[in-house]
Amino acid sequence: MTRFPRLALIAAALAGVFIACSSDVPGPTAIVRALRTMPAGDACGGVGTSAVLRGAPGDPDVAWLESFPERDRQNVIWPTGFYAAFDPTITVFDASGRPQMRDGDYVDGGCVVGEPANDRPLLLIPPFLAFALDCGPIRPIECPGRINEAMHGGARAWPQQPIATVRFLTRAGEYEILFEDGQRRTGVAAPL
Repeated sequence: MTRFPRLALIAAALAGVFIACSSDVPGPTAIVRALRTMPAGDACGGVGTSAVLRGAPGDPDVAWLESFPERDRQNVIWPTGFYAAFDPTITVFDASGRPQMRDGDYVDGGCVVGEPANDRPLLLIPPFLAFALDCGPIRPIECPGRINEAMHGGARAWPQQPIATVRFLTRAGEYEILFEDGQRRTGVAAPL
């Protein structure tokens, strides 16, 4: 084998290792579970909530929302084709295999489905407004109100691009948004 083909073979192998290590697909040790799903229609009886994503591979519901800060459980339904992987914590993937939500991501609403006599789960329809929430110096009991003030108060519109993390910097409500593409933006939560 000449030197050029050998170098090309080594480069291809290293590229494959890099792609496999940097990918968002579930790893070989991940536990993959089906989620409770239904077709996501256009009609939505939208409701607000302050909750975070939780899940456990051995739980019959696999994934649910936990109200914040009360920790009450809210069952959810996902669009057709969604699934969960635990490696070791939950990540919810869409039908195309793209990660949509991760353990602890903050969720502020969904669509009510089902009959009132049943558990009335929330249908979560993409694009999700879900992100990691770091309350910083804000007391946990105050954090849902402050994030709602940040999202719905003030002169600046809440960004529509994918958000990775919202971090409160001061008790006065100054915050920083870290977007999934690495950009940052700061603001101040304004009373509603």
